[in-house]
Amino acid sequence: MARYFFHTRDGRTPPDAEGSELPSLEAARVEAVRMSGELLKWHAETFWKEGEWSLEVTDDTGLTLFTLHFVAITAPAIRKRPDRPAS
Repeated sequence: MARYFFHTRDGRTPPDAEGSELPSLEAARVEAVRMSGELLKWHAETFWKEGEWSLEVTDDTGLTLFTLHFVAITAPAIRKRPDRPAS
C-alpha cells in the first residue's frame, strides 16, 4: 500500500502530515472526491464567501499526483441585479 497526502489549499488549513494508506492511485482519486464532498458539505454556508480552494494529493515524496479545484463564480448578470447582494 502507498501513502497519499491530501492537502487542502485554502490559505487556512495546515498540510496533511499524516496521510492515508490506500491500495492504488485510483483509490486515492476516489478518496479525494469523497473528502472534497465532505468539505463542501460542512462548509456549504461559507463556500460562496471564501472564494476558491483546492485539494492537492501528493505521494510520500511530496510529488503532486493530481489536484481538484473548486471555485464559486457568480455570473455578472446576477451580480448586477438590485434584488441580490453582491458577492
